Amino acid sequence: MDRTYTPADVTVRDIDPIPVTIMEHRGDPALIGGTVQRFIAWRKAHGLNPAASRTFNIFYSNPHTTPPAQYRLGLCVGTDTAPGPLGEGMRHGHIPGGRYAVLRSVGDEHALDRAIVYLCRDWLPASGEQMEHVPPFCERVRFFPHVPAKDAVTDFFLPLQSR
Repeated sequence: MDRTYTPADVTVRDIDPIPVTIMEHRGDPALIGGTVQRFIAWRKAHGLNPAASRTFNIFYSNPHTTPPAQYRLGLCVGTDTAPGPLGEGMRHGHIPGGRYAVLRSVGDEHALDRAIVYLCRDWLPASGEQMEHVPPFCERVRFFPHVPAKDAVTDFFLPLQSR
C-alpha cells in the first residue's frame, strides 16, 4: 500500500558532519548489485557490522534523470577512525553538516522513491525552503537482508540552505 505523506511527516534538523568511508558506484544503476556486494565484503573484512556502524547512501545523481554511464552513488559506512588499509575503491570522506529536511520511509526501495519524490516535488516548493548545493543522502536504519524488505526503515535527508 502506498504511503501518503504530509508536511507533518517532515522534520528539519541541524546535523554535524558525519565521517564516513565511501565506496562509489559509477555507471549504470542496473549494475549496482555488484558494487553493493563488494561493499558488504569490505565491511565484513573490517568488522563494520551494520548493527554497530551506521550505513548511508549519498545520492550524487538521480537515477531517473542521469544517463546510466554518468550515474554516481556513494555507499558509506560511518567510521570515526580509519579501519586499516582501505583497499581499492574505498576512500575517507564525510557527509556535510548543516540543515536538512528529513523524511522517514518504511518499506522497500519503491517506498523510498515515493518519499524522495514527496520531499523534493511537493514539500520543498511549499515549504519556502531552498535546497543547499550538496548531495542528499539517506541513512539505512534497518535494511534487507537484516529485516524483510517491507520492514526496512530509511531516513532521507534533503540539504537545506542555512537561515
